[in-house]
This record gives sequence, structure tokens and C-alpha cells, in this order.
Amino acid sequence: MAIDKYISEIPYFADLDESEKQEIKSLCQLTEGESGEFLSREGQKVDCLYFITTGKAAILKRRGTE
Repeated sequence: MAIDKYISEIPYFADLDESEKQEIKSLCQLTEGESGEFLSREGQKVDCLYFITTGKAAILKRRGTE
């Protein structure tokens, strides 16, 4: 599925005009992850936003960290 369709289906972006959606699209990159792969770890700085389009993801929090 094309990035355009994903962006159009996200309510947060619903009120953007086409040029704004195109700007968002220019910043997007399709990536596939493997089962069990970590997208990010707690405390890690990231410079992207993930949209899970198929499958599922879990959010895990480490216990006993200070």
C-alpha cells in the first residue's frame, strides 16, 4: 500500500491540505520489521515515527530501572 493512502487514513492528518500531506510523505520511508525485532528501546532517542500498518507490536517496560 502506498504511503499516500496511509497518511490519508490517519485521523491526525485529516485536516491537512494536499501540499502538507505531500510534505509528510516526503519524510516517510516504508520499512518492514521481523517478528521479535525491537523498533526502539526505553531511553533511546529516536528521530522517526512508526506507523504499524500490518501485524502487531508490543510495548515493554523494563522493571527495576532507575
